[in-house]
Amino acid sequence: MKLSCPKTCAALQHPEAGFYLKRCMAGETFVIPHSAQHSVIMLMHGSLEVSSEECKEYQVNERHMVLCYKSYEYKFTAKSNSEFIVAYFASVGGACDVSMLTKLFKHQMSAKYEFEAVAFNEPLRDFLNCMYRYLEDGIECKHMHYAAIQQLFVLLRFYYPPKTLLRFFYNVLDSDTSFQALVENNRPKVRTLNELAALCGYDISTFNVLFRKHFKGITPYNWMQEQRSKEIYHCVCNTDMPIGEIAAEYGFSNAGHLSTFCRKFWDLTPMKLRAKARREAKEAKGK
Repeated sequence: MKLSCPKTCAALQHPEAGFYLKRCMAGETFVIPHSAQHSVIMLMHGSLEVSSEECKEYQVNERHMVLCYKSYEYKFTAKSNSEFIVAYFASVGGACDVSMLTKLFKHQMSAKYEFEAVAFNEPLRDFLNCMYRYLEDGIECKHMHYAAIQQLFVLLRFYYPPKTLLRFFYNVLDSDTSFQALVENNRPKVRTLNELAALCGYDISTFNVLFRKHFKGITPYNWMQEQRSKEIYHCVCNTDMPIGEIAAEYGFSNAGHLSTFCRKFWDLTPMKLRAKARREAKEAKGK
């Protein structure tokens, strides 16, 4: 029997970080559009040509990777049958990755940026071969995808020269090493505020001060509740998952506590909230 995650666990429901596998036949094109996330294209087999605001008809060879900055659009053309893994992320890894790269960036701001591919080294190649297998087997567990994104950044930090990383991530470091990006990227991986502060690399008092500075008009606790409520709402209204399983998935001790949570936010029990959403969807479809 093949075990699978509950529907709430699918990585594709949480697009701030994850991986997918793509194949293109020779002559096919695909576009990485403007997005809320950055992405890294890691070419396993074949060859690609990429054009964007940064480059024109740039050749990417097998076992090389390129960064797609979120504010630009990239058009890729397969020059031969190609397979590649796309890793998308909101900010550059965990607190230690951000700290190292940010310090480097501040000391090297005069560095000249050029769009360029970086070759796989052996540790990265081993990691990507495993990820290729997982993606082929259809693993979409958000816990694996988030952990793998963190592992990718750790491997890059330990096995690539700092100046190579600076050139590769220059655009991201120039605009996206903010505290806010770090918090938003790590929030789906934790359940409590203390866990979030620790994962971001701060004690809780420092985290609270920084949070109020970067997130205006809302406390850290209320922001966490708001983000959690959005996920729960989506799960209740857009899946067939039993209410008891939803309660367990989101850390409620029983379905009654989930019901109390839903009444607080939407004045309805989970079942009534689901019925209302389906009724509205049916009416909208009829129109």
